[in-house]
Amino acid sequence: MTNTSEANNTEIITNFFTILRKVIDVEEKALKQRIYDIEEKNKQSVEEYHMALINTGKRLDEQKSSLDSMTSTNNHIKLLQNKDQLTTNFDNISQQLDELKSPNRTECRIEGLDQLLTHVHTMMQQIGRIIQISGMFLVNEAISFA
Repeated sequence: MTNTSEANNTEIITNFFTILRKVIDVEEKALKQRIYDIEEKNKQSVEEYHMALINTGKRLDEQKSSLDSMTSTNNHIKLLQNKDQLTTNFDNISQQLDELKSPNRTECRIEGLDQLLTHVHTMMQQIGRIIQISGMFLVNEAISFA
């Protein structure tokens, strides 16, 4: 009867720790995925901001080239005819730059892991107590997991 009881206890312990490992693996994978998703979102926001800056810079370069072309030929009449359009274009670019906001960045901090480790260690010490029946007396014996 003792061998059957010991085998049953061993099986219970084995099954419990197998399930615990699976739970830990699933939670670890989910936590890593959430961090990856946040980092990808941060990366995408920065890339979108960078592209908006590049596109605005290109439009500014095009307007500057157009202005340089008009001024290099000393064609003051053409410059005066296009003054309103050039002013509007530069104002639009300036407005776009003013409206362009740097991307928000989400920081990741993993809190509570130290407390979890301490709590798990404490629980393992409590679970590791074996009550041994020796004759008519109960003897508490702790199994150390450390």
